[in-house]
Amino acid sequence: RLDRLLGDSPSMRRARAQIELAADSRANVLIVGAEGTGKDHAAKAIHYAQRDPGELLPVDCNVLDDNLLQSTLRAIRSPVVGSRQRRATLLLNDVDQLSAAAQSDLTELLAEAGSVRILATARRPFGPANDGTGFSHALACALSTITIELVPLHQRLEDLPILVQALLEDANRHDGKQVGGIAPDAL
Repeated sequence: RLDRLLGDSPSMRRARAQIELAADSRANVLIVGAEGTGKDHAAKAIHYAQRDPGELLPVDCNVLDDNLLQSTLRAIRSPVVGSRQRRATLLLNDVDQLSAAAQSDLTELLAEAGSVRILATARRPFGPANDGTGFSHALACALSTITIELVPLHQRLEDLPILVQALLEDANRHDGKQVGGIAPDAL
């Protein structure tokens, strides 16, 4: 849920606004951020905030070998399941870890399949600064119609009290305790 993306820093307000806009669109979205910034959560928030989200098909690009990833992409190419039109969102976690062969297959899928939306996560944005990475320029352009950058917590320390309070309330719910807050020195 979008309301679980906590923080009141300018970067978090911007990210939530971008996520809301992306949820109102069927455009492909690239969510960029360091490990632990909530990229997967943001992608799911975009998908499930849509009026008729359809299926969410997550694929971890850094875990799958080329053959398994390519067979997954071929299966997704079929736009009809039974007698219904299939409306799917493909969530590519760590898309920047794709091999060149898988990038080529994904580029073909995007050219052929109008009913598949792509949400992708990456550790770094695509662009001129990353041209030496070997990532397909055509695929980078296709995936990053909308790009959302999630800033790590160490760059937005003003969000720390809100996050600590949320964790405390969650612990209170699960542990049956009622701890009221955190001492300023501990924070």
